[in-house]
Amino acid sequence: MLPLIQSVNPDYIDRLEKDSLEAMLIWLKKIHPVPGGLIQVWEDFKYMTFIERTFNGILNGSPIIKMSSLFARHLLSQSPEALHFLRLLVLPSSGTSSISVIRLLLGVSWSDLRSTISYLRSIIGEDEELFTDLCNYTRELSFTGESFPWPSLSRDLARQSIHIGKDIHAGKLKDVISWHEIRFSCNWAIHVRLSPSCNELLHDIWSLHPSQLPECNAEEIYYVLKWLESFPDPPSEVITRWTQYLADIQVTDWRERDFDADKTEKTWKSHLSYLYSYSQVT
Repeated sequence: MLPLIQSVNPDYIDRLEKDSLEAMLIWLKKIHPVPGGLIQVWEDFKYMTFIERTFNGILNGSPIIKMSSLFARHLLSQSPEALHFLRLLVLPSSGTSSISVIRLLLGVSWSDLRSTISYLRSIIGEDEELFTDLCNYTRELSFTGESFPWPSLSRDLARQSIHIGKDIHAGKLKDVISWHEIRFSCNWAIHVRLSPSCNELLHDIWSLHPSQLPECNAEEIYYVLKWLESFPDPPSEVITRWTQYLADIQVTDWRERDFDADKTEKTWKSHLSYLYSYSQVT
C-alpha cells in the first residue's frame, strides 16, 4: 500500500482529522523497514493540524508569555518563509484558514510549505504558548520593517486571490479548492483596498471581470473602486468600467439593489479600527 499512500494528493491529507493522521502514523511505524521519508511527511501534516488548532484558538491581544523578543527575532531571521507564513496567519482579514488555503495564498508548493512547517516544529514543537508568542511578535514593526496591517502583504494576497479565482473559474482547481473556501479565508476586496498603489495589481484588476469571482457583490466592487480612486493619477478607463460593474450588479442582483455607499464606508472604518486595535502587542 505504500506506493498508493505516497501518491495521495496533500490537499486531501490536509482535510483529515487529527485522529486519522495519528492512526496513519501508528500504522506506518509498524512497517519494517520503517519508511522514514513517508513518516516525516505525515508527521509534518500532523503538525499542521496543531498549527490550525492552536492559531484558531488564539484570542486577540493575548499576552506574551514565554518567548523573549530577542529569541523570536532570531527564529524569524533564520527563515523569512516562516515569517511570511505567520504574517498571513495573524492578519485578521484573512479569516480562519486551512493549511491548504494558506498554501495557495502563499503561492508555494507543498514541499516548500513542509520545509517551513518543519522549521517551526524543530524550534517550538507543540508548545501552544511559544507558538502564540511567535504569532504575536510578528505584528511588531521592528520584526517586519512595515507597519501592521502590512500593505505589501495585502497586495500579495489580493493578487494571489484574484489569480486563484480566475483559475477556479477556468476549471483548473476544480478538485483542489472552491472559491467559497478562498473567499471565506481571504476577503480579496478588503486586501485590494488595503494595498498600496501598484501597477501589478492594477493590471490584475484591469483584466478581471466580477463574473470570474462567484458571488462577487457590490461591496467588493466598491472597495476596488475606492482603491482605484486612491492612485495619484487615477486610471480613468478602469474606474469607468468598475463604476459600470457596480451599477449593473444593483440592477441584475436583487440582493444588491439597496447597496448604500455611506453604510459601506462606515463598515470599512469599523474594519480599520479593528485592524489597528489588533496590532497592539501586550
